[in-house]
Amino acid sequence: MTVHEDIVTSLRSKSVTRIIGHPTNAAVDLLQEELAKIAATVKTTLIEEGNKFGHLTVIVPEDDYKEIIKNRRWTYHEPTHPGYYDASITANMPEVEAKAKEAEHKEKLRLYQVFLGVEQALREKIEGAVDYQHIAALDEEYVGYSGSTPLDMIEHIRKGCCKITNADREDLDKEFRKEWDQSDNITTYFRQLELIEKKMKRWKMEVTEGAKVVRAVGAMYASELFDEKEMMTWENKTDNQKTWAAVKKHFGDLYQDKKRYTEAKAKKTGFGSIQNVEETKTEMIQDDGELREFFDGLEDAVRMDKEHINQMASTNEAMVKLTQQLTAQLAVANSTVETVLKQNAELVALLAKHGISAGKAAAEVPPPDKEKKKRRKCTHCKKWTIHKDEECYTLEANKDKRPSWWK
Repeated sequence: MTVHEDIVTSLRSKSVTRIIGHPTNAAVDLLQEELAKIAATVKTTLIEEGNKFGHLTVIVPEDDYKEIIKNRRWTYHEPTHPGYYDASITANMPEVEAKAKEAEHKEKLRLYQVFLGVEQALREKIEGAVDYQHIAALDEEYVGYSGSTPLDMIEHIRKGCCKITNADREDLDKEFRKEWDQSDNITTYFRQLELIEKKMKRWKMEVTEGAKVVRAVGAMYASELFDEKEMMTWENKTDNQKTWAAVKKHFGDLYQDKKRYTEAKAKKTGFGSIQNVEETKTEMIQDDGELREFFDGLEDAVRMDKEHINQMASTNEAMVKLTQQLTAQLAVANSTVETVLKQNAELVALLAKHGISAGKAAAEVPPPDKEKKKRRKCTHCKKWTIHKDEECYTLEANKDKRPSWWK
């Protein structure tokens, strides 16, 4: 397997986000960023600062790379094939020098093959990330996308599919003017402003370094994190001193100092909080006799309340147990009542089946055998009873003898 093939194969394991449907500016920006991170992993000496940023120039515009390497005079020259042999090697050249040149030329050949492999791998990833219709115009007969660089493909997608509307520009302007969210580190906020500035320039929106400085300083005021002295130190700088780099250093250093102080204070407070409370109480008692009495009385009250609470808790526990016992007994009683009612209903149903009502059955059914010896059926009231016929209360002659409950 060649060096070119090795690079293509190794980069195929890197994934990018698939763009579903019509590409948007945000989706294309994300794809380009993901491809840039992949290209940066493959280092090279064919491109300035390539030992740090790899093949980043394959996928990012030249002006952006100039800012990254901090060299505005740099110009991108696409690597070319160095030839299979080094023509500078002559027959009269010392062997050691000739071998050194051969090794150097061999490395150039290898690096060029690496460059070609990175380009091919990124083209394949773009091809797989968007629908064919969005890059069909770049698909040439016989050579496919080989005639286009990865950056050409990204710009083609952006220009052909991502029309920038006035609403898009207004939204980006709002992002630029948004206040600093202090849940983010100040460095993150500065970086976000830089990225938005680049995007605004790409969208042909007017933005200067001065405007970026004014926006950032305004956010520092709005944060209320910095005091008057710190803000005036900035304001007292000359206009030439109020650069973007100066903004990041001035407020970045202050932010880091405040962060370290806050963390140290929190750590100290956390370890000494209990001791500080006790020391403060002791000092207050020593300084004022009335406060001593107050604290003593307060401690007695707390102790008494605690004892009362314990008693209440004990009583409450006993009440809970008693309630549980009564509840269990009530459940048994309810079960017994339900059983009796069920049996009674069955009995009434059985009597009704034989044409006997419950009331009539109670009057006519003779008592047990042991009661028959003492009771007899009265000829007047027709009930089983112990009174004699002539003593029956139903007789008019016995009306004066009737008890109050008799009807």
